[in-house]
Amino acid sequence: ITGQYQIGEAFSLVGQENVARRIELSNKYEARSQAIARITIGLAYFSLRDYQNALESFQSAENISEWDESQGKEVLYLLAGNAAMKAEDFDTAISKLKKSLSIDPEYSRPLITLGSGYYLQALKPFDKTTDPANIDLVLIDKAIEKYNQALEAKNQPALSDISTKVHFGLGQCHLMQAYAGMD
Repeated sequence: ITGQYQIGEAFSLVGQENVARRIELSNKYEARSQAIARITIGLAYFSLRDYQNALESFQSAENISEWDESQGKEVLYLLAGNAAMKAEDFDTAISKLKKSLSIDPEYSRPLITLGSGYYLQALKPFDKTTDPANIDLVLIDKAIEKYNQALEAKNQPALSDISTKVHFGLGQCHLMQAYAGMD
């Protein structure tokens, strides 16, 4: 998980002399601080390859009452989707990634992770038998579709290497198509 992320919009400190405004700002700071703390804990678990605890930490951040969907939650859902994917909980991963995309349909990162998820699922039957005929080519096609959508998406954070990740994923998919005997 590399690149830049934005957890919400900047908020103005104008009107600090007003007690009501200070309370409002305090609530915003508290929600943002809680979110960052839980995400940081989740990332620590992720770095230790404890994907289940990472997922639980990310999911706990979803319930912060003052943190609404428009304040960077697409990043939280992306991180949760990545953790679930690594934990091989594909249903949760897909659900979280689709939540991220419901907030920002042009966000390339969850599209890449969806592509990777479909790719990994496509190989599950093959992993058990090592028979190329068991590669799920329908899921490979879905992976290719998501990778291509990511390449076309408008929200491609500059430090995220979107093109490299997409082309690597597409290469894997095309290799598996060829290996399965698909032209």
